[in-house]
Amino acid sequence: DWNKAAERIGNHVLEKCTRWLIFVEGVSAEPGAPGDKGNNGGYWWGGNLVGVHRAPVQLNNPKRLVYSPHTYGPGTYPQAYFRNGFPQGLPNVWNEHWAFVTEATGAPIVIGEWGGKNDDWSGDHTWHIAMVNFLKAKKMGSFYYCLNPNSEDTNGILLADWRSIDMNKMNLLRQLPYTPVLPLLPGGKPIVVKMPPPPSPPPHPPPHPPPPPPPPVPMPPPPPLPPPPKPPTALRKAAKNVPP
Repeated sequence: DWNKAAERIGNHVLEKCTRWLIFVEGVSAEPGAPGDKGNNGGYWWGGNLVGVHRAPVQLNNPKRLVYSPHTYGPGTYPQAYFRNGFPQGLPNVWNEHWAFVTEATGAPIVIGEWGGKNDDWSGDHTWHIAMVNFLKAKKMGSFYYCLNPNSEDTNGILLADWRSIDMNKMNLLRQLPYTPVLPLLPGGKPIVVKMPPPPSPPPHPPPHPPPPPPPPVPMPPPPPLPPPPKPPTALRKAAKNVPP
């Protein structure tokens, strides 16, 4: 009954602000949706809109409804369908999971999350190329996940220093259609965010001075000289009898 919950929440929001769009994600494999393949379907979190076939979301103002599934590539998790017919079979998977919605209901789709590490060894870069081509062909909007680099599942558009940009990802994203936001800003002027300069590296500590020389070891005083030997007794007596 996720559709009923989305309807109650969406209609309540539209009562407060009629201009808002109501983005509705899909579900996952458990508890799933009527007609899906369960755990064998390879559904991502929020990437299962199969239930729309039988139980679409029906808002009081259907023009405010946007379906917003999530999808990822093999760098995030190796779904079974990445091993068979990859990447040629991806459009069939996406059409089965969520891309059928616009044709079936008339409601637009904006991908709420898609992304990944965009590496070669896992096939994620190949998946990225296929996804970009699919979005262009379907003229779908999307939100790329994510900006910050500390997502273990996907990494980010920013690199680990939080300042440098992953240009491999940006070169792919530049191929997608986009909505210019500059005219939507007050006065049509871009917002310039001033980043503080990076902190200066700590100064190198001065080299340790050499240890002081050990104190001199005091030398013991020389032993006293022995007294001169006394002359023999006969000489002393003779010396006494010497005339002046």
